[in-house]
Amino acid sequence: MGLSSLLSFTASSIPFASAGICPLCETAGEIPVRLDHPIDCNSAYTCLNLYIDLAQLDETNPECLEEKAKHQASCCNVQEPEQNCPPTSAPIYDGPVGNEPDCPICGTLEFPGNPNALILARYVGEYTCAQLYDRGLHGMTPGFICGPLQDYAEEVCGCGQHNPACIEDETQCWGYEPAPTDPTLNPTPFPTMAPSSEPSDGEPTQPTLPQRKPRPKGSKYGNKLSGGLGGAAGGRTRNGCNDRRMMRGSAGPQPDTPYELEK
Repeated sequence: MGLSSLLSFTASSIPFASAGICPLCETAGEIPVRLDHPIDCNSAYTCLNLYIDLAQLDETNPECLEEKAKHQASCCNVQEPEQNCPPTSAPIYDGPVGNEPDCPICGTLEFPGNPNALILARYVGEYTCAQLYDRGLHGMTPGFICGPLQDYAEEVCGCGQHNPACIEDETQCWGYEPAPTDPTLNPTPFPTMAPSSEPSDGEPTQPTLPQRKPRPKGSKYGNKLSGGLGGAAGGRTRNGCNDRRMMRGSAGPQPDTPYELEK
């Protein structure tokens, strides 16, 4: 007879055997939803064990009422319970010691968050994560299989971010360090322009341009350039030779209007 059949048979016969027994759930005939759920963190004592033990007590027994108040919701409710467990500490090892290099199952010295999970690996055997932790640190895990074993065990054994305690609270993660807090810097006030002393009517003011001084008519520069060839009168330079070059940039006869240059 299987476990489920046995529990069903036992539960169905309980009301007829005694109407005053202590039920873990609402009634003695109701089987816990999570039979393998640990009663305490990292404990081998499960809801199934508690269900059987409470059936030996009377429903008015103080221990019955206390245990039901503590564990009925986590064992019997459909909603998954929240269990805040502190980080698991490694037990004292008293097993065999080998000559292989250290191979911590989580890749660090973190103890597995799921210590009772089973792993069956070639060249290693079948062990719980807690046993693999101890064996790896005492030379019992072959070095050539260490890396693949650690990769496989990361999620199964609850290492690092897969640790139940880390999932519930990031401050419980292995190697957690709080972020440094920087003091709040006082912002420097932005400088403001002093208001102008002159009143403004809201309209932009046009810049004042300097007035250009008019030139007198018949200046010496105008007379020299009026012929179009530049230089002295008659188109001769100081050495007496005719200078037939045009003004720089001109392309033909010069206009009649003389150029005016600044003095």
